[in-house]
Amino acid sequence: MGEAVSRRRILVVDDWPDCADSLAALLDLMGYDTECAYGGQQAVEVARRFEPDTIIMDINMPVMDGFQAARLIRENLNDRQLVLVALTTTEGSARSERFADFDAHLQKPYDYERLDDLLQGDTHGNEVEARRSFSYWARSRSGR
Repeated sequence: MGEAVSRRRILVVDDWPDCADSLAALLDLMGYDTECAYGGQQAVEVARRFEPDTIIMDINMPVMDGFQAARLIRENLNDRQLVLVALTTTEGSARSERFADFDAHLQKPYDYERLDDLLQGDTHGNEVEARRSFSYWARSRSGR
């Protein structure tokens, strides 16, 4: 796997603590500075304090799902250049408007090489840039 160029800050969000903790441990070994949140509301709170560069967030969580949390995080940290990565177990189009607040999408179980490529900026077809453009377009249409 690639070597982390700097100590980028990554927030890992999953309502299954074992999933969040194991991904955070892997990212720590890759040289990233990580924090975990175990639900959407906690993600919003930790993001305010931790100020991550990247958030890898599960979508299907109780109480506040990843869509709601992403929207609130974007609103709270709108001055930051933030990359939000959706992590889901479901197949389907990540290009729907529901994913407008996300820059990229990984499906569980995710491929570690794909994750590393994404974090290093090699997104096989510039997915992050395409998602940012789509996200901007979708947010501008919805008035956010």
